[in-house]
Parts: sequence; structure tokens; C-alpha cells
Amino acid sequence: NYYQTQLQTEEGRGVALSYFRERGLTDKTITDFELGYAAEGWQNLYNEAIKNQFNPEHLERTGLVKKNEKGGYFDFFRQRVIFPIHNPSGKIVA
Repeated sequence: NYYQTQLQTEEGRGVALSYFRERGLTDKTITDFELGYAAEGWQNLYNEAIKNQFNPEHLERTGLVKKNEKGGYFDFFRQRVIFPIHNPSGKIVA
């Protein structure tokens, strides 16, 4: 949901949504496949997740954030479009 929301920001519309449009994707396709955008920045997802009481270690195990040399965390995905992978039951698995 976070990445889908970021697609609607000024940066997301300018970078990712324009990319999707160039590739011929419709709003329906973008919505149906739950496409999104990871904004530029080192801790955007991390800060939002912590604000919503997610555990940093869990975020690291999912691969969404990584730990730096000083023990802090940073977003693994930055400034890129997001194509979630769904299993046959519809759950996002990658």
C-alpha cells in the first residue's frame, strides 16, 4: 500500500506514472496489478513503517530495508517502480 500511495505523489507522478504511461499501461492495469513507486530517499519506507509500529528486524527480514555499518536502517528500494509478485491466492510474496 505504501508504494501505491507514493505513486500518487508529485515525484511518483512525474517519474513512475509517466514511465507506466510511456509503456502503455492504463490506470486499470496499474490498479489491478497494484503497481507502485519507491521514492528517492534513504528512509522513506522505513520511517513510515516505524511510525505505523512495524518492527525494524521484520522489515529487514522481508528485504524492504537493510542494516548499515552503524546499525541503522535504510530503504532497499529507492527511486524505482514497484511490480509486486502475487501468489495464486493473491498474496504479495515478492
